[in-house]
Amino acid sequence: MGSSLVMQYLLVIALHYYDLLHFKTDTFETPPTVNEFYLHLHTINHDRVTFIDTRSERFYAKLQTRRQELTQTTSD
Repeated sequence: MGSSLVMQYLLVIALHYYDLLHFKTDTFETPPTVNEFYLHLHTINHDRVTFIDTRSERFYAKLQTRRQELTQTTSD
């Protein structure tokens, strides 16, 4: 996946996340993190375990890997 595509996808997630922050839902007692929100959107019945497709699962794995890399870089 190209970096511009990833940036576009993250923008879409950010816009959905912004929308979610402005609506009170029964699903989240506090505003969800971006990761929680992604899992909510891309898992079957919002179970946050079973992804709707392999593409979503692969993207989430890459997102987690990148997040860990950035966390390790920041803490060094």
